[in-house]
Formats: sequence, C-alpha cells, structure tokens
Amino acid sequence: MFTVLHLERENPRGWARLIWRLHPPQPELVRVAVKSGAPFYILRVRTAGKEPPWDEILYMVGRCASRILTDTQLNLPKSQNIRMFIPRHLPLIAAMYTMADVLRRSQIPPQNCKIGVYDPLGTLCGRAETLLQCASDVRVCTTSTAMYDEESRRLMRLCGAGLTVGETTELFRGCNILLRTQADILPANVFAFACQGTPRENVFLCSDLHIPEPYRSQVPEGVDPTVFASALYELCGVRSLAQCRFGSIRRADEILTADEAAKRLQIERNGTVGA
Repeated sequence: MFTVLHLERENPRGWARLIWRLHPPQPELVRVAVKSGAPFYILRVRTAGKEPPWDEILYMVGRCASRILTDTQLNLPKSQNIRMFIPRHLPLIAAMYTMADVLRRSQIPPQNCKIGVYDPLGTLCGRAETLLQCASDVRVCTTSTAMYDEESRRLMRLCGAGLTVGETTELFRGCNILLRTQADILPANVFAFACQGTPRENVFLCSDLHIPEPYRSQVPEGVDPTVFASALYELCGVRSLAQCRFGSIRRADEILTADEAAKRLQIERNGTVGA
C-alpha cells in the first residue's frame, strides 16, 4: 500500500478566514481499489497556512509515511518521518524490455552485441533470458551475486548459455551496450540505455511508460505516471505491470520511437555496435 498526498492551498478572506480558524476543514482519506492488487489511499488536505499540518498528515498516513506519492515540487519536511516513494525495480525492468525491442528491430546480430547490466538489487533475475536473445555475451554487475549465480545456472539449463556475474564495473570492459537506471554516470565510448538522467549522443533515455488500463486512468493528478505504476507494482503487487515498455526514447535533443532508435543504433559504428 501507499498514500497519494494532495495539498490544496487556499487563501480565505474576511468571514471565511474566521470560519476557517474556528472550524478548519478535516483531511479526507479515500481508499482506492486496485485490480489484481492491494489498494492505495488518497489523502486530500486543505491548508491556508504557510506550512501544512505535518503532524496530522503523519498521523493520517500511518504505515505509509515512507511511501508517499505527491507532486515532485512539494518539499516534504526533513524533520518528519514522511518520505517520497522512490521506484527501485519497475523502471529498470521496463528499460530492459524496451532495449531488447530496439535491438531486435535493429537486426544487429547477437554476436555483435556484448551487454553490460548494472543491477545491484537483482531486479532482472528471472527475466535475463531476454538479454541472452539479443547478445552473445551478457555481464551483470550486482551486489546480489547469489541470486544471479542461480539465475545463470537457470539460464544455462534453459538456453545453453549463462551470464558473467561480478561486483565491480570492471566487468563491463569490452561491452558495447550498457543498461542501467541512471544515465549520468555512464562512460562516453559505449551506447547505453537508461531511464533516469540526461540523454546524450550515446545515451538512449527511456521515458513515457506505457501503462495499460485500468491503471492509466487511476494515475493521480500531479503524480509521475512511472512512479505511480512502480508503486502499484512494488507496493500493491500488480505484477502484470512488469510487461510495460517505454513509449519514447530520447537521444541528445531527439525524441525517437523504438523503430527510429533501432535505425540510429544500426547505422552508428563508432561504438562498434553492428560493426
């Protein structure tokens, strides 16, 4: 479960201001049902002061205090145990499937692709066969080595090929495609797919997550759709969202479809991809 926090700032005047002081409006907590998952809550708070009633908000959200979704412009107080929910798994899963779609459309032979994956939490365990369909060599940097060792054995039984697993990014030497969540700490001499950071000439930044109905219509106003879908997947157990792909791919100042990204990747030779 998680809580969506809506703050409605008002500026009552005259008699309305006096009535507000005598009878301030109470926060409204609404439970929202979710198909194939646990419910989430929406807390609407009307405030006329400079600071929202954080003590009351903390009491209302209860166990969801560390799982808040709200407008990214809202600064949550550091003195309270109220924290924004930060996605940990779904964006990387969607980026992997999006990257695989692009590589398949590019028709670059798997033997020309060496993929490096930065996956410290073991997010892609159980799905890594998608990567082995696109590359002859897949290397994973992770702190979850035990999980990935088992994954490599599973893939060896399933596909006849395993993964190279390690705990340092030295593993990525010789890779020409990288996959990780954050784009801003990537080397400049390889192509990379990511879902956070700044798009560059060699960075394909995935955005605009395609969320199926009925979940898309439930995205609260002011909340990032990718963050909302991640909360449904990670906190409410809506596992079907793991099949989502990103609809747009940004590269430098361009916004590309999967087909356009595939063509760009195919004709670019400076990173050795497709060479």
